Amino acid sequence: MNYLIARIKEPSTWTALGAIGLLFGFPPGTIDAVHMLLGGVAALVGMLLPEGQAQ
Repeated sequence: MNYLIARIKEPSTWTALGAIGLLFGFPPGTIDAVHMLLGGVAALVGMLLPEGQAQ
C-alpha cells in the first residue's frame, strides 16, 4: 500500500494518467479538472489524518 501511495504522489504518475485519459478521448480540460479534484480531496484527507509514527 505504501508503494502505491508513493507512486501516486509523483508528478509523473499524474502526467501518465492524463496521457491515458487523452488516449481514451477525454478533452484536456476534463483531465485537468479531474486532477484538481483528486488533488483537493487528497489535500483534505492529508489535513484530517493524524501524522504517523517516525520509524
